[in-house]
Amino acid sequence: MLFLSAVSPSFGQSPGGVSANLRIWLKADDGFTPSAWTDKSTAGNTYTQTNAGKQPTAVPASALFNFNPAVDFGGETSASAKFMVVPTGRPFTAASTNGSFFIMTRFNSDQVPANTAVSLGLGGTTTTATAAVAYNPVLSTYNDNATYNYMTWVYDGVSGNFGVAARPAADNLDKQVNLDSYSWTVGSNYFTGVNGTSVSQGQSAVLASSIKGNQGSQLGENFGRIANATIPEVIGYERDLTTDEKRKVNTYLAIKYGVTLIHDYISPSGAVLYSIADVYKNRVTSIGWESSEALQQKQSRSVHAGYELTIGLQNQIAASNAAHTGTFANDGAYEIVGDNGLDSLNNIFPSNQCYTETNINTFTNRVWKLTETGIVDSVKITLPDSSEHIAAFLASGEPVFMVVGDAADFNGNVKYVQGIKIGADWEFKYNFASSATSYFKFAGTVTAGTCISCLGGPQFSSPGLAYASPLYGNAIRTQNASGGAGDIVVNYELKDPHGAAYYPTYWPLPFGDWAYAYRYDNLSGPNSDMTWEIRFSKGTKPSFQIAGIDALYENIDQVTVVGYCGAQLILPKLSPAVGDNAYYTASMYNSYTLNANTATGRYYYVPNSPYSFTNVSFDKPIDRVEVIWKKASSTSAKYFQELAIGKMTLNCQKPATATCINPDDIYIDRWYDAPSTATCDSVILAMKIINKSCYNKTITLTDNIGVLAYVKGTVNAPGLTYGSINAYDETGTLTITDALITPGEHMIYARVYSPGGASGTYNHQTSFSVQGGGTGVSDDLSDNAGCQPTTITFTPSAQTVLPKITQTVDKHVYDAATGNVILTYTVQFENTSGSPVTGATLTDFAGDQAHFVAGSLSSSMGGTPNSYGTAGKENGMFIYGMTIPTGISTITFQVDTKASADTIRNTVMLQGDASSRCSSYALTRSNEVMSIPGSNDPDLKIAIQLDATGFSTGQARDFILRLDEVLAVTTTSAVTVRINKLSGWDLAVPGITLSATDQSGVSGSSAVAGGTANENGNWNFRENANFITITLKPGLTIAANGTAILGLTATRKAGTAPSSSQNLTATILTGSGGDTFDGNNQAVSKITTN
Repeated sequence: MLFLSAVSPSFGQSPGGVSANLRIWLKADDGFTPSAWTDKSTAGNTYTQTNAGKQPTAVPASALFNFNPAVDFGGETSASAKFMVVPTGRPFTAASTNGSFFIMTRFNSDQVPANTAVSLGLGGTTTTATAAVAYNPVLSTYNDNATYNYMTWVYDGVSGNFGVAARPAADNLDKQVNLDSYSWTVGSNYFTGVNGTSVSQGQSAVLASSIKGNQGSQLGENFGRIANATIPEVIGYERDLTTDEKRKVNTYLAIKYGVTLIHDYISPSGAVLYSIADVYKNRVTSIGWESSEALQQKQSRSVHAGYELTIGLQNQIAASNAAHTGTFANDGAYEIVGDNGLDSLNNIFPSNQCYTETNINTFTNRVWKLTETGIVDSVKITLPDSSEHIAAFLASGEPVFMVVGDAADFNGNVKYVQGIKIGADWEFKYNFASSATSYFKFAGTVTAGTCISCLGGPQFSSPGLAYASPLYGNAIRTQNASGGAGDIVVNYELKDPHGAAYYPTYWPLPFGDWAYAYRYDNLSGPNSDMTWEIRFSKGTKPSFQIAGIDALYENIDQVTVVGYCGAQLILPKLSPAVGDNAYYTASMYNSYTLNANTATGRYYYVPNSPYSFTNVSFDKPIDRVEVIWKKASSTSAKYFQELAIGKMTLNCQKPATATCINPDDIYIDRWYDAPSTATCDSVILAMKIINKSCYNKTITLTDNIGVLAYVKGTVNAPGLTYGSINAYDETGTLTITDALITPGEHMIYARVYSPGGASGTYNHQTSFSVQGGGTGVSDDLSDNAGCQPTTITFTPSAQTVLPKITQTVDKHVYDAATGNVILTYTVQFENTSGSPVTGATLTDFAGDQAHFVAGSLSSSMGGTPNSYGTAGKENGMFIYGMTIPTGISTITFQVDTKASADTIRNTVMLQGDASSRCSSYALTRSNEVMSIPGSNDPDLKIAIQLDATGFSTGQARDFILRLDEVLAVTTTSAVTVRINKLSGWDLAVPGITLSATDQSGVSGSSAVAGGTANENGNWNFRENANFITITLKPGLTIAANGTAILGLTATRKAGTAPSSSQNLTATILTGSGGDTFDGNNQAVSKITTN
């Protein structure tokens, strides 16, 4: 007789001290073999696998799991998928009971086939090598296979209920371990979580029949799904834990595996070990001993992105946690560390008595909070010498220090701990105060290098203008900077050592002040770099923007920016160009993520989208900057990608006579990235806040630009902590309250424009008040004495309006032996501006395998095309200097898909005149046409025909829909056509009254082209509020190369205003008749009132 009971595990140990109803406790560091993973609860739910080919494997301890081991359940193919099971009658004591699960999961690869991967399910088991169905419920992860937008979700196979919790995007791209959880109460909801979150599924209540808790379980591969994961620990309870209990279990796992929770860290006794209520909630890492949960984590490093710090007990860091020989002084002792999330350095420190060690002049903006519970002996903290937090200190040859204080502002008991260089790491050893909270950061000396800074205020340089003459071709371009002293010579060069650039005869291409580079390659990794190298004749602190950082399909941009003063490496500050406010948060919308001086693409945006822009600024003089553009590609296909650099502000040192005295050692330098611009354009406003004291200050600032306005969503204060920001969008006032200004420099960026195109010269200053102190105003960068306003001039201009582009495609098979398909593209331009658009550039890319057909372009719009379709230029078409007339005009061209071609995603891009400021910033794109070649399926093409498009009041006109099969294949299934209803016209079918149910049509003649017979009798018609739907009757087909004609009538409504127009749209629904090609399945005809 088998007797199962819910009792505490042996020795009184349980995760988080939560023992009641613990049914599963699997630990990779205790009890795993490929054939059996021993359950460390007392329930005896050991997971087994007797089939050698499906047995998971042990993964040695590594930093990926915070120096602990794990278990590998295979990759993203079914052949590599592994699983383990418990038999029927387990793991729960009954079927329809409540439950809670906690699983540490790390993806083995970036993409998950079929979108989902499973980790643990109930309600199924097997002794064979084929996974059973265990979906009652099952924990899974979801990935959209394009943006790596991973979710954790739970599903059950009866009701289909599920809950979704977002996984951190950066963690999944770097394949970092996360804490997945799910729980349920029968009659209530499922809850899912990632790293401490808890999200209700919000659907119908969980059914008792949905839960099969005692009918076996599978860990890893499940029927039809694979795990694609490495799992170090699994915990399961036969009840829905309380919120506090879940937080205790989460804390246990977070400490052990180095993940950061979104809630406070709670001990088994309920005490708060670490609070995340303040800013020190990033990359939390912990060491600690708690015997009640069998936890001894002796060394730790957060697994999250951007973490470099490692902490070890008793001044020791070993190869693994198990190999660490240190011991804790007492049970229940912890040290938990988190940082404030800031990056880079601050180095504006006058000589004073605040910091007394050596000649320290630079400190990290990143500060760590360390909370010690109980007594923990001295610890070792290490950072690699490549860390951005100390790398800048190393060139000086001076010592590097860890600065420890009792308070976050380091105004209390401050200690300086000198680091020791061991191999590639810097080590700092210190015994932090017991049962107390401490803070630390790093400090050192940054030398000025050999660069002699330029003087006299800012100068300006435009990469776009540098490449505008001569217009085409990659060569070193030299430009004299404007503004200020005007004595800086700037050299621009695009280096392409691996041949990644597409058609360098034409690229880089100017686009206003921007210079665009294109690449067409499938390179990946270290040998995929293209590099913009910009050299300055004098030392300067440049600031500029980079555009086009994104991920296109499986090609991910990796853009790294470095500066040099002679041979000395100097790192810049990178920040999103899109602001941080209620509507446009950089973390949500930007097409890239930032880590120190590298931006990594994650989404795709058009290259002129501000979400693909990043700000770059240097706070030390340099004489050279490199923008290194690499790719991470998981495909052999080649893709076109763009990257651009924008106009540069070259900041020069202000002379000593330019004195602006402000109280409390708080100063604001304010400038625009150009002294003047056209009213069709916008400029970047930069404000540098400098705290020259040794203490943190809190300020409130107001920037009032009068009749000018801030571009929506563009205010950005990277790394600045503040109380609130007003609703500045499209207004002339920006207010930021309670901004915490730590010693050093802080940047605020915004874009400014002239509403309504008003021209003029404007002078403005930022005003501010210091909490507990005085008030002050900003200064410009000129050499004028006193606090000067900043000047900007908007010159009269008019923005070029580019035409709307619509793209359609037709196809036919031309080679039965190879199956090659010729696609004929038609690009329609609708120019409603009232004037021809001159000097336009059209760009189109055919994809990887497909080729343009040389000589197939048909256009009456002039311009100079490249030698498209010829060797080395098969995949790209460029037409320069086009003139697009008013009204409707078209061009056509052909693409040979080639036998090996897959889906072709094709989008035409039109840019304005590169030599005109107001035209150069104009850019528009067509709809994306996806062409799916194939000669074995029918292809239906639709057209609308009527004798005239103008209607008088009450006038009715017949029109016909013509459906042609163009691939000589008879339709194989139902054909359905949908017509949109119009607000200004009534649509009808002659001979019948439309209703919500199918009505059989009546064949007749339509008054089109002198009388055209229609086949309405072969079709059924019905309507709803928005559409008329027409379906071919069962048993009927459209023959190979055949035609079907449908006849309808449009009548102008009495209330429709004169000189108005609407689009009559007819669409063949996807898949109709077996059609697999949508490129020619829609027709649009504009009808108007007289």
